[in-house]
Amino acid sequence: DPAHQPNPCVAPVQTGPFFAVKVIMGDLGTFDGIQTSVVGEVLRRDGRPIAGLYAVGNDRASIMGGNYPGAGITHGPNMTFGYVTGNHIADRAGARA
Repeated sequence: DPAHQPNPCVAPVQTGPFFAVKVIMGDLGTFDGIQTSVVGEVLRRDGRPIAGLYAVGNDRASIMGGNYPGAGITHGPNMTFGYVTGNHIADRAGARA
C-alpha cells in the first residue's frame, strides 16, 4: 500500500499469537530433510503424522530422493508443496487459501 507511511511494506503487528523462525542466509539449498506426508504433516519414525506440525521448503525432504541435480531445483517443489500444505491447513481451519 503506497499510501501507508513511512514504509508501504510494514504495518503494526498487533494481534497474536506470534511465531518466529531463525533464518540464516546460505548459498545452497538442501536435498534431504524432515519426512512428511503429501500435505506436509511431519511424520514420526513409524510414519504417523505429528498433529499440527508441518514442514515446507528446504526443511521438508526433497522429492529428488536425496539427489541435488542443479541450482534452483528446490524452487518449484518448495512453491508447489508450500501451496499444497497451505491449502491443507486452510481447509482444516475452514477457509481456503
